[in-house]
Amino acid sequence: MLFEELFLEKTDLQKFLMFRVLKTIDANSFTINDISTALNLSYQQTYNAFQDLLTDMRVLDKNIDKNVGRHKLMSQDSFHVTLDRYRLFLLKHSLVFQFVDYLVQHANPTIDNFCETQFVSKSTLLRKTAALKKFMNRYSLRFSYTHLRIIGDERNIRLLLFTFYWIGFHGIEWPINEFSFKDMFRNYQRIGMENNDIIVELQEVLMLGICRTRVEHGYLIHNGSDFDLLTHNNATFEKLSFAEDVIPGLSKNQSLNEHKFFFFSRYITISFSPEFSDQSQEFYKHFATENNTVWKFTQNFMTYLVQYSVPEKQSKIINDRQLTTNVLRLAMAAEVLQEDHPKLMDFYSHEHPEYEQSNLFQIIRNYFQTIKTNPDFKIIYSCHKSLAHYLYYLLIPYLRQFEKKQIVKVRLLMENNDLLTRDVSVFLRDISIVQVLDNKASFEDADLIVTTVDDVSHYLGVKFPDDKKIVHWNLDAQDSDFYSLYMKIKHTYLTKLT
Repeated sequence: MLFEELFLEKTDLQKFLMFRVLKTIDANSFTINDISTALNLSYQQTYNAFQDLLTDMRVLDKNIDKNVGRHKLMSQDSFHVTLDRYRLFLLKHSLVFQFVDYLVQHANPTIDNFCETQFVSKSTLLRKTAALKKFMNRYSLRFSYTHLRIIGDERNIRLLLFTFYWIGFHGIEWPINEFSFKDMFRNYQRIGMENNDIIVELQEVLMLGICRTRVEHGYLIHNGSDFDLLTHNNATFEKLSFAEDVIPGLSKNQSLNEHKFFFFSRYITISFSPEFSDQSQEFYKHFATENNTVWKFTQNFMTYLVQYSVPEKQSKIINDRQLTTNVLRLAMAAEVLQEDHPKLMDFYSHEHPEYEQSNLFQIIRNYFQTIKTNPDFKIIYSCHKSLAHYLYYLLIPYLRQFEKKQIVKVRLLMENNDLLTRDVSVFLRDISIVQVLDNKASFEDADLIVTTVDDVSHYLGVKFPDDKKIVHWNLDAQDSDFYSLYMKIKHTYLTKLT
């Protein structure tokens, strides 16, 4: 699901998708037909949407000359507004997003007050929030309109709000009205949770702002003991400084619960960084030392997993601490929250539903059947349907170690006297669903053949495969050629899955 689908009406969503095409289209200039093809719209629909898009662009960018004709604007160079900034522009005009923001930022919100301010009826608001309500229901969250608020586990509510505000504002503006970024960042530094990763630091300050806002409006974290598997005997947690005025007005026990949740929230987001950060090392070390249910599940899963990988790669997978730590994060979240939770990953584009037919997904799903009756993993197993998808996502970089039959086998038939072959080879080896065959491999074993020469079968005395397996590679290949090759590989992979 696209994040924008929850908040934008059809016309605004159409403009946003169009703008995304314009920012990524593989050409310096383009036509209405190019855009209509990419969006699967009629020419007239595309033309009308483009005119509406230009109106928005002229609001956002005063440098766009109103007198310049459409044809001169049909170029990427004409649009200096980023996709993030345009998303935020549309969200600020979105009734649904404004509704959520109003509900969160006001101490005593009422549906009557909101509808009067926005000049909409309650029925219209209820209808337009349908997609959002369906999404929230996945996490046992819902709106209460009698006393306007979100009902459900406060932990999931905060994780939901973090996801909305981070994707929506994405560092462009500070979204919290009641407390300034400067004040929240100062408190964040006082806690002692500074991070070398600037993006992570911004995310954690945002979460602190959300926590402070929720507490200020009377919504507190309960059952702080649920976080003990992370915070108990945790030297990192114990050395942090949670002063009373970071989140003021609470009892000692309430304050401890809030600080435990904030500490927990920083560790549940996965990371694909090639660097194993100090924060990740401390997290990994804590669970390895505690040897609790989360650690045991992770070790059990990794041991089961590697037996299905190619033998020469098993040691690399089992010793990949970043991968292990990511599994720990997912297992910990399941053990603590005891249900699925809102996360940034919810809006990452999954390949296709066909991936459920992949060998790797079946391995993961089969694993959960092996622990179905294990009382130690009862809570984690209760989340197995969502965990299976998230674990698959984590393991996408390792696909070629598991998809022996479904992986796309590519044979290169190219000159080796320039950098061309090296560029193509490096490109292919970085694609997780590709196996590059060696020069001794038969052409018939390949799913695709990338070649710089025409059919040479009459020289070699072998039958050359049919055209659908051939990708003719130009010596002056452009970026678009690499993209086309990737799409050919992706299509081949999805075909093999089904």
